[in-house]
Amino acid sequence: MAADVPALGSPELASFEWDPPALGAEAAGVIAGYPIKDFYLTNAICRASPTMQRCSAELIHGQEFAEAAE
Repeated sequence: MAADVPALGSPELASFEWDPPALGAEAAGVIAGYPIKDFYLTNAICRASPTMQRCSAELIHGQEFAEAAE
């Protein structure tokens, strides 16, 4: 095993050389075709929550709610 990966045979901290890959394009900052239409209802717990239902209705679907004055 140490013959395959010599850094593992040393008692000190192993250092592995790594260079990130060079990408041929710049990021545009736009996600094309984002698959999640309603972030607030992405799991069963959120879908069962009245609070998350209201967040979804207000923030995603634009529904307005009357707020109680204090």
